[in-house]
Amino acid sequence: MVEFSKKVLRDNELTYLKKSNVVAKFYERKSICELIRISMAVMGIEFTYAALTAFVSPVLLEFGINYNEVSLIWGISPIIGFFLSPIMGTLSDRCRLKYGRRRPFILLFSIFNVIGLLLIPFGQWLTKAMKKVLIFQIDEEEIAVTVPSSSTKNVAILVTIIGIVLTDYTSDALQNPSRAYLLDVCRADDHARGLTTFTLLAGSGGFIGYLLGAVDWKHIQIFDYNVHNGVFGGHIQVFYTMTAVIFVFCIGMSITTFKEVPLKVTEYMRLETGVMSDSDFYEKELEEVAPIHSKAKSYGSENTNNSFVKMECMSLAKDKSIFTITSAHTDHNAGHEPAGGLFGNRLLRRRRDGLVRTIGPIDIRPAPGASDSFVYPNPARTRNDSTPNMMYYLRSIIHMPSSMKILCLTNLLCWMAHASYSLYFTEFVGSVIFEGDPNAPVGTHSRTLYEDGVRFGCLGLAVYSLSCMFYSFAVETFVKRFGLKRIFMMGILLESISLLLLAVLRNKISVFVLSATCGIFYATLFTVPYILIAHYHSTNVFELDSCGDIVPQKLARGLGTDVSVIGSCVFVSQFLLSVIIAFITKFISSSVVVMVTGSILALCAFFTSTKVMYLDM
Repeated sequence: MVEFSKKVLRDNELTYLKKSNVVAKFYERKSICELIRISMAVMGIEFTYAALTAFVSPVLLEFGINYNEVSLIWGISPIIGFFLSPIMGTLSDRCRLKYGRRRPFILLFSIFNVIGLLLIPFGQWLTKAMKKVLIFQIDEEEIAVTVPSSSTKNVAILVTIIGIVLTDYTSDALQNPSRAYLLDVCRADDHARGLTTFTLLAGSGGFIGYLLGAVDWKHIQIFDYNVHNGVFGGHIQVFYTMTAVIFVFCIGMSITTFKEVPLKVTEYMRLETGVMSDSDFYEKELEEVAPIHSKAKSYGSENTNNSFVKMECMSLAKDKSIFTITSAHTDHNAGHEPAGGLFGNRLLRRRRDGLVRTIGPIDIRPAPGASDSFVYPNPARTRNDSTPNMMYYLRSIIHMPSSMKILCLTNLLCWMAHASYSLYFTEFVGSVIFEGDPNAPVGTHSRTLYEDGVRFGCLGLAVYSLSCMFYSFAVETFVKRFGLKRIFMMGILLESISLLLLAVLRNKISVFVLSATCGIFYATLFTVPYILIAHYHSTNVFELDSCGDIVPQKLARGLGTDVSVIGSCVFVSQFLLSVIIAFITKFISSSVVVMVTGSILALCAFFTSTKVMYLDM
């Protein structure tokens, strides 16, 4: 009876595949236009990030909120993401809807993202709409109750904060399913082109988003409206509305490009190997849907020079995914150079602002006598609970070798330093460099200076995004020439000096020049730590004694778990920075102290980076 049920289910799936032609489309090479459409989701996400980082702090300060309270508000989303992201990743991996595993979550997060985008600028406007009176219906009689001005302001602040948290969290949460969707609907030999396209659109989205934020939209003729009685109400309202429209367009273009193969189908199909099922009969049936031209070679792999190269996708906490190229060689001779396979021996990394990094080159040959690198399994190929849970993360942190502890500490300090720049930069330019006042009445000279400064800061962030995008493609070359240790330490030191100079110089030229150097550090931050982790696992060396001998590990460590732990530093760093800034600004209410704090944190990261185990890289 069980076998009969399985056969019926299998026949139903085959019928679905034949009618929908999903698998046949999967085996087709994707054109550049198709890859652009698939990757447009990340472009919309980057527009959202631009709106968040450029205008959230100014919006909150215009409400009269103190610097320390603004810092604490920035810490809400990381806490939520730290606990919810692994859960959302698990739900996505196990989603059994006929629309696929990724698109339902992309659509769900997008809806809440748009709601948040509209609540941020229009929170005060919505509250004003009901600020005069509230109408109560009592015994068929309407009673008007006057609402105190202080109450409406508090409601407006609450609505705005809810919008900030919604947008910040959903923007991060959208990263994984959007990237996984790209990989799910593309052949393995399209992944390299797809990820490159993903990178370019992500960088372009951030760059264009910041440029649009720098335009004074309220003085554009098409938006020439009355500030008090118009629909929008100001520059920020126009920009956020445009961002929401662009975001919806990009997401819509992306998720309508290709249909996904549902999980109930992929349980019988191993798309990454080209073998659809262990059953020869099932494989034969599926050939009618999508013929497999070569069964001798595994799909998604390349067998050259006695090496086998295979790509795995792992979902991480927050908005990160890691693509690892693992290998099992039949020849471990010292002079043998491992084959590059489809991607070469590289690690591909997705960073917060949307750019996919090619991290490498790395020697992924296992050390003699060492086991292969532990790779987090693709959920599509197993029905077990393979997604790391919170307790697993905590145990991995507790039992980390000293090399991982130092690397995590350095990464944490780096993220704290960089968040000082990215979250408070536009406010710093508006209040310090342009000497404006966010709390001044609308239309006054001080308020106008502040708004001009915020828009000017957007231009600096555009330069930062562009610098980061281009430098990320050059990191590999610099690592080959100067070595990993020098690149990492110099990048951190450059960030420390840049933030200090921003606080000291306080001029318009420094906004562009030092933003470019901060972009270089950001690209470094999203490459070097993951090269080191991959190298630790590929050589199976996590600790050395005083004599330089390898210290064996009692517990086996997974590459995916270690990358997840490193990635979680993003959450922890933003929360810790929020607490630190909130404490400092109680005594010094200025964004200058934020830049100085970031410089000090980067300097601390520089000193801890000297203790990192580089293994002669």
